This record gives sequence, structure tokens and C-alpha cells, in this order.
Amino acid sequence: AVEARNKTVAGEISAGIYPGSFPYAPDLYLLKPGSVFAAKSIAIPADAPNGAFAMQFNGYLSIPADGTYTFNMTSDGAAYFWLHHARMFAVEHASAHQPLVATINLRAGLHPMRIEYVHNSPEKPVLSLKYAGPNLPEQVIPAEALYGESARQETGRRPANR
Repeated sequence: AVEARNKTVAGEISAGIYPGSFPYAPDLYLLKPGSVFAAKSIAIPADAPNGAFAMQFNGYLSIPADGTYTFNMTSDGAAYFWLHHARMFAVEHASAHQPLVATINLRAGLHPMRIEYVHNSPEKPVLSLKYAGPNLPEQVIPAEALYGESARQETGRRPANR
């Protein structure tokens, strides 16, 4: 666990949408997002662009107790997930029917995290991140476990946890 660099905001995480087609996983921190907002969940917003786009979430995940946690990500496109500097998932061509699963030991407290997603298909975008841990059944990560740091500034610059 870490202490946040700046004041954090509970219940939200910084998110940015990058319109356009990306035939590869771009370094999103080098690009200017088309929009930046405080997301209440790690999910594709209802007003996401039609067609191709990339998306980045940046902030902290609050872990309630020391122990082993399992993360389960479902995506229909390229998906990447980092906790601290550890790359939990990195997949260029995901299938919404093949969830990605990773397990890690964590201490209680805040953990810097970043998620990047690339959607290049005409189908409805799919992105979901669940977790389970000690006395915590598998569930979509709730808003109260997300902490943003100056949400409107965090996305679109090189993250500290890269």
C-alpha cells in the first residue's frame, strides 16, 4: 500500500477517452484525450464514442484487508491492467467470452492502478473488472474502492505507476 501523492477523492477514478482507431496499443500518456472525466466505475460510459476509441483509467484501488486478491477482467479488445508497477494483464486481442484472471498478495490500503482499453470493432464495447479477496466475494469493483487524484489532471500524462 502507498500514500497518495495528492489529495484523493473517494468514489471516483480519473478516466479519459481517446477517439480514433488504434491498430496497436498506443502509449496513451503521450496523447491528449478527447475528454477527461471522473468515473464512478471501471466501465465503458454510456456516452462513449460510436466506433473505435481507446480509454484509460488512472487512480487508486482501496484494499480493505491484507491477503490474496484475484482480479477478473473481461474485454472485447486490447486490455491492460497495472497495480503499482506490476502488469496484471496485457492482451492485444481479448475475447469478451474469455476472462483474464490474475492473483496477487496485497496489503490493506491504497494501491496505484491503471487500466487501458482499445476498442476497434463496430460491436458494443465490453470492459469489466472484478475482484475477490479475504471475506470479499467476487464482485465488480465498487465506487467506494476507487480513489481519484485530481481526476481531471491525472489522465493524459505519464502515470507514476508505469
